Amino acid sequence: MKAVGRNREERETLLLCVGSRRPCCERHNPLSSRSVAELALLVFANSDEGFRISIDDYHFTLPPDGIEIKVGEPVKFVVTSYDVTYGFGVFHKTGRMLFQIQVLPGYSNEIIWIFDETGSYTIRSTEYSGPQHPNMVLFDAITVVK
Repeated sequence: MKAVGRNREERETLLLCVGSRRPCCERHNPLSSRSVAELALLVFANSDEGFRISIDDYHFTLPPDGIEIKVGEPVKFVVTSYDVTYGFGVFHKTGRMLFQIQVLPGYSNEIIWIFDETGSYTIRSTEYSGPQHPNMVLFDAITVVK
């Protein structure tokens, strides 16, 4: 299934299905994690929505309003590098990595994720990119709320 041809109203309905965590109609059963993931992909596949993050000269630039996400709802990160290859990793407060993507320069590198716990999350580069790599850490950069 693809989101091609779906209008904004249909995407919003799908997002409500995902957010409700209960069957909302005959076609969608968000109780299974597979259904949630599939619906998230449908909602965001051809969407400009999401948090845009850029990386340049060993520095992450986040949206001006920060990154606050509701637990259980899909979120799309669009990460772009302007110079070299970096990694974009999100880490739990315990140090456990939730996910990471390689960020190639000149591309919109995208990932869709559903956070299942509230709290603060750290962003760090997961790809060695040069001498400043160890300093590429943003503690408490993402806040996940109920």
